[in-house]
Amino acid sequence: MKNRALLISVLAFIVTLAGCMPRGETRTLDQVFKTAQNDFASADRKGIPGDLSGSLEKLASLLQEITSSAQVAAVTTQTKEISKILSSLSGRAGYTSRPGLGDLADQYRKFTVNEGSEVAAATRAKAKLLAARTYSILAAELETTKFSVS
Repeated sequence: MKNRALLISVLAFIVTLAGCMPRGETRTLDQVFKTAQNDFASADRKGIPGDLSGSLEKLASLLQEITSSAQVAAVTTQTKEISKILSSLSGRAGYTSRPGLGDLADQYRKFTVNEGSEVAAATRAKAKLLAARTYSILAAELETTKFSVS
């Protein structure tokens, strides 16, 4: 009887422990960023209004720059420009993408770099995560309504 209770306790502990273990869904920031960037790059751009094509290309260029730039002044200027582009895109986006684009525009507007003359690793990681979120929402929009909602 004592052994049976011990066996049940051990099995319950193992089941509980196994339920809390990661199941392979952990990925590095670089993997998340590359996946989002690839999704955006491979999204079908047929059917998007012509005036937005240039904005998307400019946005992709700026996102690449903020994730690799080491100069504080450059990152600050680029995040302000990204915020403006996202704000303009949000008005033409689908109804499910608008709140996300607006939130991202606000986050870029508030993005500040207070370190010395070089961007610290933590700030670069924050910029990379924000860029990954931006790529993801843009890829989703390109796969659905393609900025054609008025």
